[in-house]
Amino acid sequence: MPERDAPWARWSTAARQQPFWRFGLPFLLFMVGGLYGLTFLLEGRYELDRQMKHTAREQAAAAASTPVPVSEPYENIPVPGKPGT
Repeated sequence: MPERDAPWARWSTAARQQPFWRFGLPFLLFMVGGLYGLTFLLEGRYELDRQMKHTAREQAAAAASTPVPVSEPYENIPVPGKPGT
């Protein structure tokens, strides 16, 4: 048989005898590769989220540092839904 003389014949026989080589190892490689692939793809999403939070913090700090002019006295405004005020 020419198939038995091939260099992969030994691995083919082992794959038939032990299902781990045929199903388990490819599954594990797929899962580990998917983990690193998703990490790489989602890194951009998280980086964008960090930039948006940083920008929001800068805007909040700029708004907090500007003084609010108090030219009029405060008014008491009744709270909606509370009877008797």
